[in-house]
Amino acid sequence: MRLIVFLISLVFVFSAQAQPPAGVDFSKINFVGVQVLGPGGDNAFPWKVKPMVNGWEDLYKKLEQVSGTQISSQIFYLAEKTSFKNIFAFVGRDSAGDYQFVNVFYTMSGQMYGSNMKVMNVEKDQLDVAQGIPNEQPKDYYKVKATQLFP
Repeated sequence: MRLIVFLISLVFVFSAQAQPPAGVDFSKINFVGVQVLGPGGDNAFPWKVKPMVNGWEDLYKKLEQVSGTQISSQIFYLAEKTSFKNIFAFVGRDSAGDYQFVNVFYTMSGQMYGSNMKVMNVEKDQLDVAQGIPNEQPKDYYKVKATQLFP
């Protein structure tokens, strides 16, 4: 009986196992319906986004500069009216080679502010991300989920 329980638990562990972000193709990620769930289950990203079309090279450079990353995924942007001029969401890779879930907030006054969360693990339907002070242990852990994160 113990052997059967052990084998079933191994099957479950390997089927639900998260993988490191280094082996993931983020160019196929889809943030439509994105939610960034905090430890309490609350959504820290309550805005709707849609995919951005190509052809905005100046904007790409500015987003990379503000986030301190090189863009690795498609860029998604605000699809509803808010107090921000725009909000951009994407996955970028920093100079240390770590993948970051990035939000760049573009205010009505023309200022851009980035918020990066390190991608810790990737599962079929979610990213495990952490936010904290660089070079220290992350302080807050979140789960990034979407309607169909990896189609």
